[in-house]
Amino acid sequence: MLSLSRALYGRSRADNAVYTSLSAADARAEISFVFSPQRRPTAVCTHCGVCIVKPHAVMARRVPDVVRSVLDAGFEVSAVRTALLDRRTATDLLEAHRGVVPEYEDWVAELASGPSVILELRGQRAAADLRELAGPYDPVVARALAPASIRARLGADVARNGVHVTDSPEDGPLEARFLFHVLPAEARALEPAAA
Repeated sequence: MLSLSRALYGRSRADNAVYTSLSAADARAEISFVFSPQRRPTAVCTHCGVCIVKPHAVMARRVPDVVRSVLDAGFEVSAVRTALLDRRTATDLLEAHRGVVPEYEDWVAELASGPSVILELRGQRAAADLRELAGPYDPVVARALAPASIRARLGADVARNGVHVTDSPEDGPLEARFLFHVLPAEARALEPAAA
């Protein structure tokens, strides 16, 4: 698999797309350094939007598709993390949709159903551009109106629509701060512990 990845994405011996540790001891030291609990999140919480790859898409191994889409669209990925959101955290995050979107409870259940990958994405019009890239929240509508959108490609239904994205420019910094700096400790359980 390593050779295939390098063959597909590498450009030269130095720019070979994939890094691997040389030994098990090196791997432990590198994991400890990169995922140390003392490391501060890289989220900057300005000119940003948040994209959460929902659990069904994570389990289907579609995270690379989302990352490729946001990079191809010109976004800067300024922070990334994996988290297991509990029901209370998912409810807090989606509170603005309660009573507005009939699928609200299904959205909460999906976000709390397994691991999510959370991206802070930066750009001048981050929220608006991210919403356009994601497409309509109903995948059926997305396939009709925006067939190249993330939700058109990854969405199974309205709750399992591939991604949750920031709704407005004001929400981007708030969501990034919440998800990268305030998120309850129990949601951090998926981050590797220091060796």
